Amino acid sequence: MNYGQQLRKILKIKNRTPNSLATKIQCAPSTIYKILGENSKPSLDLLEKICAELKITMAEFFTIEQNEEDILIQEDSEDLPEEAKQALQEFEEFLRLKFKK
Repeated sequence: MNYGQQLRKILKIKNRTPNSLATKIQCAPSTIYKILGENSKPSLDLLEKICAELKITMAEFFTIEQNEEDILIQEDSEDLPEEAKQALQEFEEFLRLKFKK
């Protein structure tokens, strides 16, 4: 597992910088840069903080290539009522089935 590569992708998707992430989760920017540079792996606690701040699950962290669009949709729909979120999810499933290759 390439933690740095995954984190880099997520930061790009979320339009965030390593420094802003470090500030929000109250860790040294060098810690984030070490992960990005493949010089360090995050502890479970740190990874949980990173995921919480980036509003993704740990499962999404590890499967970002498959879930990039899903993460963007989730982020855009956070302020919607539950009924609207469910309708979006059902519509997405419908489209995936209809246009399945």
